[in-house]
Amino acid sequence: MSASEHIRELESQLENRRRELREDAVRISGKIEETKAKLSPTNFIRERAILVAGGALLLGFAAGYLAG
Repeated sequence: MSASEHIRELESQLENRRRELREDAVRISGKIEETKAKLSPTNFIRERAILVAGGALLLGFAAGYLAG
């Protein structure tokens, strides 16, 4: 294998790895956004609306009891 063929092969490998790296970066960014969405306070409350409403009701009763 000549030096120029070897260089072309290495350049081809480098370009393939760059493409794979970009694809991995896109996947990682997607996972980060998905995780952020799952951990957002809005989603937490939306998914646990009954629990949050019950907690608010109990706090209201407790505040009323302690104030009265």
